Amino acid sequence: KLNGKMKWMLLTVLGILPFSPTQAQPPPPPPTLTLPLRTTPPTTAPWIKPTYLVVTPKVLRRGIDLEIGVCILYGLGPVTVTAKVTKKGQTYVGTATIAPGTSAVIAIPIPASADEGVYTLTVSGSGGLRFKDTTTLTLDPHSVSVFIQTDKAIYKPGQEAAC
Repeated sequence: KLNGKMKWMLLTVLGILPFSPTQAQPPPPPPTLTLPLRTTPPTTAPWIKPTYLVVTPKVLRRGIDLEIGVCILYGLGPVTVTAKVTKKGQTYVGTATIAPGTSAVIAIPIPASADEGVYTLTVSGSGGLRFKDTTTLTLDPHSVSVFIQTDKAIYKPGQEAAC
């Protein structure tokens, strides 16, 4: 049952024609007419709520950018997203403007001189979607990253890796 706000239409005209095994070719398919299923844009539809997704690591590393993934699933227009990492007077900020249905990575530079300990990450959005979320991150001075790149994805026994 459709309510008055949803404008759904589907019209299909089908016909069944007899087919005899003695005929050389089957008859042409019946004509089909299909009209649009939805006439209301998805971002203004009353049943869709503005939604977002933020993904971030829990550990900060000195001298390495904190990369925060942000996806605006549904919104009423472009969203300006601001991410702030703070701890006792130290503030590191990154921003991005993201259109609904797209995603972006906000890179926040963390200096090599950053103090170890617990930081607060605040991510907020304004414009086509308003939100504000806060979580804690830890800067671990003993955390080390090692990136090794080889010339092949898979090696067989006895093969050597080229640097």
